[in-house]
Amino acid sequence: MSNKENENLDIKDIKLNNKSYNLKLYLKKKNIIFELESFDNNVIKKYENSFSLDSLQKLDKYFRMSDDINGVFSDFKNLFEGNYSIEEGDSFIDFKIKFQKRDIIIHLIEINENENKISYESLSDEMKKIIDNNELILGIDFGTTYSCASVMLDKNIFIIQNSLGQNTTPSFVLFLNKNKICVGELAKLQPSYEKNIIYNIKRLMGKSINDKEINEMKNNLSFKLESDKDFNLLKIQVKEKDYYTEQISAMILKKIINDAEYYLKKILKKSIKIKNAIITIPAYFNIKQRESILNAAKIINLKVKNNK
Repeated sequence: MSNKENENLDIKDIKLNNKSYNLKLYLKKKNIIFELESFDNNVIKKYENSFSLDSLQKLDKYFRMSDDINGVFSDFKNLFEGNYSIEEGDSFIDFKIKFQKRDIIIHLIEINENENKISYESLSDEMKKIIDNNELILGIDFGTTYSCASVMLDKNIFIIQNSLGQNTTPSFVLFLNKNKICVGELAKLQPSYEKNIIYNIKRLMGKSINDKEINEMKNNLSFKLESDKDFNLLKIQVKEKDYYTEQISAMILKKIINDAEYYLKKILKKSIKIKNAIITIPAYFNIKQRESILNAAKIINLKVKNNK
């Protein structure tokens, strides 16, 4: 994609409220320029805004994942395929897109689903057999801060949306009263329960209390770390109970699996059971850390086909 100054990369004519609007979206000096003009009885009103990559990264979690202004621009354009709300005053044009910025990926997924018209009946016989035999494999990116998942149905790849409609789930576990737990975004947004929120679990897996990295981390964590003398593994103390890191990780994996089954049921109109997964892990993970991930999967009866 070219970065030539003032090169027009997208033009869209809009007609709303018996008025004509012209929308332009283009790159200029490594900024995304948004320009909207209204035409009414030969009177032209113009609205312009500029978005740098830096400003977008401060606005939204999704844009923080990209360091490429061209890639962000491509995603930005897809927002304008939705519905619009325009309010026009004497000195302003208020242009609102009925998609929040963090819903870009959700919108792209919906477009993909509509284009492919995915349903259980539209799948190949081989794919149906895989689903019916509970052999569908879920790809899981188990992250330190966020986790996500995807699945391939025939030749189409689908990013899993969680219960809040987001494509990433914070790797946070909150322990509430009466042995109840909360995993994901809702756990992360509960500062009043700070001592009961477990995070950074991926960095703790397969480690011992004497590891240099753990000694550097433990004083900055809001929860208490202890050592299991029998297996020389870390244990986490929360609400006067001890949990192995594998147990906490299993709770996050279970959340991902439940969300995947719900999402696939929604788009395929058929109940799905996820019993198999491929889990990505960093190349630097040692054998003990890899075994820790596998043990977390075993707790929830999830079969890991391969890990790398």
